Amino acid sequence: MDQITTLQPNVTINNKPGAAVEENIVSMEEYLQRVRIQQMAIKTLSEELTHVLDLGEAVDVVNKYLWEIIDYSAATYIIYNIQEGRFEARSYLKESVSSQFLTQVKKELVEYIQKHSEEAIVGSAASISDLVPLIFGVVTDEFSKNNINSSFITPLRVGGKIVGALMVTSTKEDLYSKEEIEFADMLVKIASISVARIHTFIQSLHSRTETLVKSISDGVVMFDQNYQVTFANEAMMKYTGLPDEGYKLEELSRLFDDIKLMGLVKKSLKENIYIKIPRTQISRFWYELGVIPIVNYKGTVAGGAIILHDITSIVQIDTAKTEFVSLASHQLRTPLAAIRWYTEMLLSKGNDNLTSDQREFVEVILTSNKRMINLVNSLLNVSRLELGTFAVDPKNADLIEVTESALEELIPYAEEKKITLEKNYQENLDKLPLDIGLMSIIVQNLVSNAIKYSPEGNKVYLSVSREDARYIIRVKDSGYGIPIEQQQQIFTKLFRADNVKTKHTEGTGLGLYIVKSILDTVGGKISFKSKEGEGTEFVVELPVSGMKSREGIKPLEKYRVY
Repeated sequence: MDQITTLQPNVTINNKPGAAVEENIVSMEEYLQRVRIQQMAIKTLSEELTHVLDLGEAVDVVNKYLWEIIDYSAATYIIYNIQEGRFEARSYLKESVSSQFLTQVKKELVEYIQKHSEEAIVGSAASISDLVPLIFGVVTDEFSKNNINSSFITPLRVGGKIVGALMVTSTKEDLYSKEEIEFADMLVKIASISVARIHTFIQSLHSRTETLVKSISDGVVMFDQNYQVTFANEAMMKYTGLPDEGYKLEELSRLFDDIKLMGLVKKSLKENIYIKIPRTQISRFWYELGVIPIVNYKGTVAGGAIILHDITSIVQIDTAKTEFVSLASHQLRTPLAAIRWYTEMLLSKGNDNLTSDQREFVEVILTSNKRMINLVNSLLNVSRLELGTFAVDPKNADLIEVTESALEELIPYAEEKKITLEKNYQENLDKLPLDIGLMSIIVQNLVSNAIKYSPEGNKVYLSVSREDARYIIRVKDSGYGIPIEQQQQIFTKLFRADNVKTKHTEGTGLGLYIVKSILDTVGGKISFKSKEGEGTEFVVELPVSGMKSREGIKPLEKYRVY
């Protein structure tokens, strides 16, 4: 810990022979007043430094008191910023001085630092020659103010090591007394000690945090603003096979084939936001990944951290469930198809063996059977989406024609509910690569939902257009809307909003999940705006390059409205 004793400051004082004794005697009242001012300055300085972590900032605070108590032309400091590995310099001018005056100040400070600082800092001192101090005051070209006639230098320390120096200078001759120099030196030492104590406390917290991070099961890697890895715990080293420090973050990013990690990291640090990737893969293991910006005491982003949470066992369970659903759905299709075939035979023309009541019962069976088939097909689609086994086979097609074809099956449903479909299609749209089956699923799901969740007699609006490099499909209704507190769940599997469950008991909660999963896979997007009681608008975006192709075992099952 720094003590209040230090290197003897360089000083120019009044030692002229023959000076009258009475000129060096200060009255007791003046002396006591000066002591009171100095004590008050020390007290308030200590209070102001309570939350200052940077020595350069602390010296700025010290200068505020020097400005009030000591007469000077310029107070200049050069300090080595250990965290950023560079020198900083500032000059506070109480009166205008020449640029040559400040050049001489800088030269003497550099010589002092080179003489008294440690080799590690002196080794970086070459950068001082190009250092341009930040100047607060007026600089002139008057050579009459070019001479330094009074000055003293006091060292700036961190943890007992000299990392810079403060030089107080004046154009006046024989200005500074030993008492003034010692007082300035004391203020600087108080600042250094205060900063050192806070740093010691922070280092203690850092040590505890590091110990905690090392012990957790999640993988954690920390990096600085230059994306240089500074720390990785044992879990992260196990997950990635990389060392605990000393490499660029790009090496870690190469392990992830399914995400652009560096892009996510740069976005997180630039916008100071947490970014979460629910599922990503390294080799045969699955992880939840989070990118967290790290903010320093100045409130600026100083680096970041990446956290990997192993979800391999959860993914394996989900995969097993999905495979079971797929198997069960396949097994259900055969008996369901048989039931449908026989019920349609019973209801076929020419079969007069059924009474009117019996025919009504069979029609109910057929309708329920068709809904069950739709559910099984939806479950099959979900399993193919989650297992990644579905194919995307784009062909050059007219988006409006595909949309119109998809709407044909919905017209009887709209007429049954007395819903009017208002269509607005932009003319002369270029064709683009589309998987017609997937595009039909998207359109039918969105439009059938708009019809289903609108009261009878309302309108549903559908538009197709091009905006810049995107094709846009909008589906808007004036129906029940989605409660604001449930809007973030709208694309999750098996979700149905509370306000429609009582109005429409039928529904799987899979349609929007399937639509979003398809669009995520083919390079599209979906968004929505909704207000409860006023309606909802869904917006589908497709790039002009069309849908991305994808190899797979089978296409998705076609959507049916019953």
